[in-house]
Amino acid sequence: MSIQINVKDLPEHCLKLTASTDPSFEEKLSAVSNARNNSIAQALMPYSVLLENTGNKTIVAYRLKFEMTRLDGTVSVRHAGGATRQP
Repeated sequence: MSIQINVKDLPEHCLKLTASTDPSFEEKLSAVSNARNNSIAQALMPYSVLLENTGNKTIVAYRLKFEMTRLDGTVSVRHAGGATRQP
């Protein structure tokens, strides 16, 4: 199955999304994760993106919106995110 990923990042806020189809994806991923040795991570790789903070401000929370368009044209929407927890 062929997957096309379109990303909309926020470069004006120093936030960059790198899709798994980007040539630099695997190099960036191996710098922060050991996903190559994880079968679940490998299965999810085609659907993955990396969020990179290119600025000097700390990210305290993020929210990603995934819109998947099926072959019949219907769209499925999923949200993912996280926040920094205070100790």
